[in-house]
Amino acid sequence: MVRESGSTPLDEFQKHTAADLEQLTRDGAPRVVTVDGRPRFVVQDAEAYGRLVEALDMAEAAAGIRRGMESKARGEGVPMRDALRAFATEEGIDLDESS
Repeated sequence: MVRESGSTPLDEFQKHTAADLEQLTRDGAPRVVTVDGRPRFVVQDAEAYGRLVEALDMAEAAAGIRRGMESKARGEGVPMRDALRAFATEEGIDLDESS
């Protein structure tokens, strides 16, 4: 999904790159650059992009946690201690070793 607000044809972006980048820096809003009238590129301030990536990471983590909780509620999965013991056995690790 690409929002069309702030779109600029590629030839216009090329002609006015400095001004477009200055505006982008001021308002922080990304620009959709179009080719043949279709969205092709997104130009965005690095700081705004960083915030976007951070928000995506947090949303993906929350979704993973939610899936895990739903799985547990359905009675799926293995208790952590049992999983650790099984892993240790498969890998030949002695969990009772005190060294």
